[in-house]
Amino acid sequence: MELKYFLKLVKKHLLWLFLLPVVAIVTTFFLIRKLPDTYISRARVATGIVDDTRKIPGSDKSKSESDVNQEFSNLIQTMQLKLILDQVSYKLMLHDLLDKKPYRKASQNVIDLNPAARKHAIEVYTKKYNQREALSLWDNDQFGLYKVLVSMGYDDGSLLQKLKIYRWEYSDFIDIEFESENPVLSAFVVNTICNEFITYYTTILRENQEKGVRFLEKLVSMKQDTLNNKIQELKGYKLQNRILSLPEQARALYNQISSYEAEKQKLEQSIAANSGTLKVINQKFDPSDQQYLERSAEEINEKLIETKSQLQKNSDELIKSNYNIVYLKRRDSLMAILDKQIKLSTDRNVYSPLSTKQSLVAQKLKLEVDLEMSKNSIATLENEINTLNQRLDLLMPHEAVIQTYEGDIDLASKEYLEVLYKYNQANLEASYALQLRQVEVAMPNQAQPSKKIFLVILAGVVTFVIYLAALVIVFYFDQSIHDAKTLVGKTRLPVLGQLPLLSSKNLLIHTAWEDGQSFQTQQFKNALRALRFEVDKEVGDARLCLITSLQEGAGKTFTTLNLAYAYAKIKKKVLIIDGHFKDPVITKMFDTTVYLEDYLQGNINLFDIPRDNAVAILGNKGEDISILELQDYQTIIHQIQQLANNFDIIFIEGASLEHSHNAKEWSMFARKILPVFENGRALTDDDKHAIDYLKEINGKMTGWVYNKTFSAKEKKSFLKKLLNG
Repeated sequence: MELKYFLKLVKKHLLWLFLLPVVAIVTTFFLIRKLPDTYISRARVATGIVDDTRKIPGSDKSKSESDVNQEFSNLIQTMQLKLILDQVSYKLMLHDLLDKKPYRKASQNVIDLNPAARKHAIEVYTKKYNQREALSLWDNDQFGLYKVLVSMGYDDGSLLQKLKIYRWEYSDFIDIEFESENPVLSAFVVNTICNEFITYYTTILRENQEKGVRFLEKLVSMKQDTLNNKIQELKGYKLQNRILSLPEQARALYNQISSYEAEKQKLEQSIAANSGTLKVINQKFDPSDQQYLERSAEEINEKLIETKSQLQKNSDELIKSNYNIVYLKRRDSLMAILDKQIKLSTDRNVYSPLSTKQSLVAQKLKLEVDLEMSKNSIATLENEINTLNQRLDLLMPHEAVIQTYEGDIDLASKEYLEVLYKYNQANLEASYALQLRQVEVAMPNQAQPSKKIFLVILAGVVTFVIYLAALVIVFYFDQSIHDAKTLVGKTRLPVLGQLPLLSSKNLLIHTAWEDGQSFQTQQFKNALRALRFEVDKEVGDARLCLITSLQEGAGKTFTTLNLAYAYAKIKKKVLIIDGHFKDPVITKMFDTTVYLEDYLQGNINLFDIPRDNAVAILGNKGEDISILELQDYQTIIHQIQQLANNFDIIFIEGASLEHSHNAKEWSMFARKILPVFENGRALTDDDKHAIDYLKEINGKMTGWVYNKTFSAKEKKSFLKKLLNG
């Protein structure tokens, strides 16, 4: 259904929908028919960003896609800098001023230049080109030269409009295109942009690289000096504290202490064993044997004591010397002497004849010597262990200081190597050949295919689409009602019937009832009969029906007279009361002199209402008055009831509900209300309040007459002829 109404809207605007595109096509054709042909030249620059064959030797840095895109974007934006385009502008302008074959026809600004001004312009353009400077727009002289550039279309803004710079898909190349009316000009602009860009980028890149190399060189020297100073500080500290190698010294002391501890443990085990053995041997001698043995061994014991003393002294020296081989040999020699003396002592000892223990004497003497030597050696070992521990304790503070020095040296060494690597890398990059290079030179090309036909067609298509889109927007935001179903849905009130719109040739409806056979006339007659049937069913014996509308102009007069005539055709006595005091259309239309005011006030009676026509008319004087101001309520009821008793059906045309006092007063006396709704109207907030009122008046509301009215002139002519028939 929505599509149906949209198509109707399109049909209504069909003429403009095709006329406007035609106008646009013709206008565009005359505007562009003299446009010159255009020429496009293209050059290509290789960047080396994603080309592995052109990487610096030894460089294996991989870049992410975002980094690559950012680099290409930076290069493209650099090519479009005003600084680069100004250089192109100067060269173009100098060419046209100096060459006999300029790229473009001289503008009026160029023609106005006298020889002196022309020479001055050449000097300024040349100077600005060599110094890579822009024209100062604050300087009147340079501003004038800038206007000359603009007049020729050589300024940066004009060049950018026809310039296209882009990366070719995912390759390593950047393409530069320029479009102009001159093929040589297009090629010149593209090649100049490439040359100026590469020159500018090369200069900036080398300056930055040289600055970076110089900075890194100073930083390398600083880091190297710092590292050397740290090494010298550590060396001085070791010399001052006589430390050759702290770990080796500590390791030697630990080893020596460990060997002394092991030796001490062996001696303790020997002492325990010898003490136990001596105890067992002494238990085998009785006191008399002990006394005898001691008296006989006095002489030899003195020699044994002397030898043991020498042996003890040698043992001390042996331990202090960390078991020097000299003291080891001397100990072996003394042990041999001691062994001979023990044997001699045994041979000389004469025991009691009763004793048989001579073999135990030598064993006892040897154990006593060993025990005494072991005890003395343990004391010496403990002294040496304590001395070594004291020396080890003295090394601990030096260890912390040296570790601090070594940590500083390690950190300084790492920083130095890192900076040195960066310096070498920067030096390598600075000495390597520049990656940017122009791999394709722009050449003058053939003229581009003409876009004139395309622009002409595009103008028509765009105009058509815009107009159609405007219709869609209008249709989308249009809240008007176009069918009875929508009216029922939005008002929640029934529709009794529909009256179609009549064309001007079918206005004489009474003639149409007699002999009209056209489709439209027959359609209207059928609709009116259906409406008459529904109204008759709803009104019934009530007889009094008020015809109103939400707004003026909905066609309630047209509906009133058509229904009245339809009832007259079935031999009903019909009365029309013109109850619209403010605008009595029916009264004026039929020039009636019988007024409602006179009837209600008793100036005329029922029989004074003329009944010569098919439908009787009771008009009003058109004064600003209401029905309740004419007579009291009971009298009005009585008078209207007399009319109802003498007519089969009475139609009261009242004012619309926008004049609520008139329509509401008539609703007090009418027994049924028949509102007329005009097709294509939208419901306002006031309309919604009026609809709520119709729903609340005790079931008097019958239903809508859905009407499509025609012009007021046609309606007036039709109604006048209708009732005169």
